[in-house]
Amino acid sequence: MRTITGKELDRKILKAQGKTWDGVALPRITVQDLKPDAIQMFKDKAVARGRLTEDEISVPDDILMENLYLIDEDDCLVRAAMLAFYKNPVHNMMLLYLNMISMKKG
Repeated sequence: MRTITGKELDRKILKAQGKTWDGVALPRITVQDLKPDAIQMFKDKAVARGRLTEDEISVPDDILMENLYLIDEDDCLVRAAMLAFYKNPVHNMMLLYLNMISMKKG
């Protein structure tokens, strides 16, 4: 019998749940932890490029995150939100990067 590694188990669980790596919930990070400047820059560029309308961005940030599917069914931000809008993504970036590499290799 073959022993399954933790990374393989994580990958299988995500696949069984129909999730991807960037869709994993981060229950410790809230919308208030996100960088307002980054969110505003996203809004400005989305409108300028015609991706969203003024009405679509004129909502509270938590609603915007829901509309962008960056909040899961348990009201937790997902990894994609942290990578795009977190105040200090460098703090977690190395760990997340190494995790991504190990998932691709296995």
